Amino acid sequence: MNKTVTHPQSKQTIVDLTKFGPSVFTLTFALEVVGTEVWSDCDDGWVELGSIINGVKLIYQLYHGQIFEVEVVIYPHAAKIVYGNNYDWVRTWQFLERRFLAFSISHAFPVRVTEFRTFVATVTPHPGISVLSANAKAEKSPYIFFPPLQFGERRQFARVFDSEYPLKRYIWDLIWYRVVVYIPTTYLDGLFDTPYPVYGVRQQDAVLRQIQDAVLYRPPLVEVDNTSIKRRSSKTDKKKPEESNTKLEVKLSGDWILAGVGRVVPFVSTGNRIPELGEVIALISTGNLPSYDDLPIFFANVTNLVDLPLDHLLENNFTHIYTRWVVADEDRSSEQISLENVTPETKINFKDHHAVPLANATASDIMAIFLEEPFCIELRGIRIPPETQKSNFFGYDKSDRDFATGITPPIVNQDVDILIAQTKIDARALKKINGCVKREFSLFPPEPYIEPLEREGICTNDINAIRRKVKPDFVIQPNKILEAQMTLQVSIGLVGCKPHPVNMRYSRLYSLISDHGAIMVILRQITEINESLLLTGNNTGLLTGFALDTGDTVMLYVEGPKEGEILRVWERTADFYPIVKPLFSTSSNYIGRLYPELLLGAMPFNILKMFVPLSVLLGLTPIYARPALPLPTRAAVLKIGRLIGGRYSTVPCRRVMPTAMELKSFRLELCVAPRPPVTTNLNIPVVKTSNVTNVVPQKTVSTKSCGHSKHDEGSEQSVSWSGEKTK
Repeated sequence: MNKTVTHPQSKQTIVDLTKFGPSVFTLTFALEVVGTEVWSDCDDGWVELGSIINGVKLIYQLYHGQIFEVEVVIYPHAAKIVYGNNYDWVRTWQFLERRFLAFSISHAFPVRVTEFRTFVATVTPHPGISVLSANAKAEKSPYIFFPPLQFGERRQFARVFDSEYPLKRYIWDLIWYRVVVYIPTTYLDGLFDTPYPVYGVRQQDAVLRQIQDAVLYRPPLVEVDNTSIKRRSSKTDKKKPEESNTKLEVKLSGDWILAGVGRVVPFVSTGNRIPELGEVIALISTGNLPSYDDLPIFFANVTNLVDLPLDHLLENNFTHIYTRWVVADEDRSSEQISLENVTPETKINFKDHHAVPLANATASDIMAIFLEEPFCIELRGIRIPPETQKSNFFGYDKSDRDFATGITPPIVNQDVDILIAQTKIDARALKKINGCVKREFSLFPPEPYIEPLEREGICTNDINAIRRKVKPDFVIQPNKILEAQMTLQVSIGLVGCKPHPVNMRYSRLYSLISDHGAIMVILRQITEINESLLLTGNNTGLLTGFALDTGDTVMLYVEGPKEGEILRVWERTADFYPIVKPLFSTSSNYIGRLYPELLLGAMPFNILKMFVPLSVLLGLTPIYARPALPLPTRAAVLKIGRLIGGRYSTVPCRRVMPTAMELKSFRLELCVAPRPPVTTNLNIPVVKTSNVTNVVPQKTVSTKSCGHSKHDEGSEQSVSWSGEKTK
């Protein structure tokens, strides 16, 4: 196991692997038995071994310097698997009109994921009895023993012995199998560098599935005929390579192996077989990869796409499609699939298997990001852009310009790379290390967004996003995407040793409060905390957020550093239980604030009061049917309405909360700042850094009235700001 990775050309040591923990690689091979046409089944018990009918030597390399050789000696009813001085027996069995055998072997050695992801594991089969060693062909007894099948044991993977099952071993197994279930398992359990029958259920299912696909669905590889090659080479140009001359290659990149952590991954076979060699199926599974002392990895497998709207893509001159996703600094795009020979019945498989090694600090940040943001996978397409029509100053075509109308013709979208659809995966299962999400996800149209300004928004038009471009420009209309009901098979995961958070983490508190006294006490405490922090100059510890009076309830949102002053606010809400039931992120570690812009303002915590109750606005049809409000304001109204209607049944994520731009536009259009009270005592100081203390805003308009008068008396359900002391 003491190996070092060296460069193949310079022979210079890159990294010493002796000080790292080992990873386990379990290979499972399924070989087709050729060379026999007549086969007869046999019963349990002693069976005559017979003569050797064929042999195969497998040479495979899994990492730099890790080369292994396994010899397979095939008899009529069984096969002997030899690795070095260790060997074992397996059965041969029939599937339809073809015979197969299967075995497994495990190896343990240290690897580094940054180098392993670029390595290509190869398996090279050498058929024939002549390639076998004398040690492999030597037998002690001309008979083998087939023991009776145990309960739940499959005949294809049953045990075979070359001697009697001794009583001592029977008693040993009888005791061991009843004790082993209570012993904690580790990744170093089992046999290493020793072949054995396929015991794992996952490996057995994978072998049967691969053999079924190879026999029933996979077209057989063209066998090489030496005579036909010679005749063909004499008639054709020697400079042109013949496709039939390509040898059989069984390969799998390290990137695919890392992306298949926790699964049984098949090798990819290309090329042609020779007549003496049957079907070769190789599978690999891993353990402790990445190792406990290696970098954690994020992996994604994007495979099958179903129900592609092919007709609409071809009508818009799309030629290729591919997938794209981004994590950390990795921008991954799959290979482009041509739509030329694709039919509605064609199964589209992107075969995008990729793993990304992450630094400990980056992995910790990604875990915090997945806590509130979904993982997005885009389906994109390459198209031939439409031809631009030249416009004349005077004319009657649609593209011509007319000075009588001030409307210029729209500019046709000339983009080549187009976003067709996307899926957003809830990756909160990855907030803890060694998590995985796997299933079919539906694809939806791209979400429109307002293009941000390159400068700071100051005027009203900037705040309300007036005449701002809305992206993206739809080429395939959203209704066509929804009618297609596309699904994409995806599996993502984050595995490795759990990293400790390096950067600051934040906590969040949500609450809906309808009690006047409780909200005033909580707001005073938030104000006092921020004032004391400003006096000490600790701006990073400020509590940001907002309190919004919607007419019949107050929506409270507070965010601050984890284990900071926000804990005092949380403890204060316990005094008003069960009137106040906050939703506090006790175990969640958020990567940042939702509203970091509030740290730059005069008041880090905003107190908002609506002109009109929110329930009145949500009851108006123009809010939904036509743009009666600016787009950011409308988006904020709908988001706040959904949050209050849901009563915080689940923890809100970033995308369901109003953004800073939407909240700013909402405040400009629908809210009024609380006004100072009318007082006759001139000796009372009124200079304060907050808008809560000694402030008496007017009462909220009752939900029974739709007027805009600020001096109307509210109903008993309305919440009014008051400067009176609470008991």
